[in-house]
Amino acid sequence: MVKIIILGNQTCNFHIGKAQTSLLIKFNNQNLVYDFGYMVYNNLKKLGFSNNSISSVIISHFHPDHFSDLLPFFHSCLYSKDIREKELVIYSNSYVKNLKEILKKALLNPPEFDEIFKFKEINENLRFGELIFKVNFSYHHKNISLKFKDISITGDLDFTKDDLNFFKNSKLCFLNSGNLNENEIISFKENLNIEKLVVLHSYRNLDKNFLLKKDIVVAEEFTEFLVK
Repeated sequence: MVKIIILGNQTCNFHIGKAQTSLLIKFNNQNLVYDFGYMVYNNLKKLGFSNNSISSVIISHFHPDHFSDLLPFFHSCLYSKDIREKELVIYSNSYVKNLKEILKKALLNPPEFDEIFKFKEINENLRFGELIFKVNFSYHHKNISLKFKDISITGDLDFTKDDLNFFKNSKLCFLNSGNLNENEIISFKENLNIEKLVVLHSYRNLDKNFLLKKDIVVAEEFTEFLVK
């Protein structure tokens, strides 16, 4: 059983009290966070997660709205009452070493940093126990998309340049829709034979009721999806 929880659904446009796009993927007693932008850490705390309970982090690409809350999270792991004791692996594209240096310097090079936080470049499919994550890199700053079981997660795409067949035949797809309008979102779902589409990271005020008629959900924080 896999449970996916919406931690945030926003873009770099600031919305008071709203978190930027992030997903929590729960499986086999593991808690994997996909993207970690502004207010994501706050929402993890609202759900009752301790710093030690986060198993792994995947950063889709290095725009601040996808990784900025790693700084307060790391700071808390090192210095708060909720000290992290277990190793944490942060997976991303080839810029992951740059992220490590930025965060390490911002936290004043603590000696525990390298012991607790490990940074790994993704260059092949990821395996977490029996669950295998297929990986696809898009044109948008080497953005990392994922597919596991019949679930896909797009991250940010360049819809005019990417081969979107990676998401074809998904039973459940989480789409960072960007500037797509309602009809373009519907076309994405229908052309790729996606059973259920969840829309996040939109720069538009989408017509939720119109999309719902096509079995397309505009994501809200803390909504849960269960997949057997």
